[in-house]
Amino acid sequence: MIRISHPTGILKGTIALPSSKSICNRMLILKKLYEPDLKLDNLSNANDSVLLKDILDRDVRDIDVQDAGTVFRFMVAYAATGEGEYTLRGTGRLMERPIKELVDALRMFGADITYLEKEGQAPLRIVGKSLKANTSLIDLTNVKSS
Repeated sequence: MIRISHPTGILKGTIALPSSKSICNRMLILKKLYEPDLKLDNLSNANDSVLLKDILDRDVRDIDVQDAGTVFRFMVAYAATGEGEYTLRGTGRLMERPIKELVDALRMFGADITYLEKEGQAPLRIVGKSLKANTSLIDLTNVKSS
């Protein structure tokens, strides 16, 4: 962990991060949640990042993430903490991929998530709300990202 401080508590500056899909997607979510005026330069041009930015910029509730599994997982968590009702879906293979571990983990914090077709898979209906703090441990030893 890097800690930066100033006696006044006010810091201004620029942080240069590599243009990776992983970092870009996280920064897009953080910008949407906490700092709408945050200026992001050098964004990844990966399909997942372009799609996530478009979804967040348009503030849509019926979300088709196409075949972008990363975007789907980010949007499940984002929608669970947002306001209103969201529907998340994707195309073909994405709809068959397991999502149960993430849904179960979010439900432990009070998320309102319903499987619309098959248990453990997309599409999902999510009613966003403020989630409660929880110190539960989540076993991710058998979870693999694809």
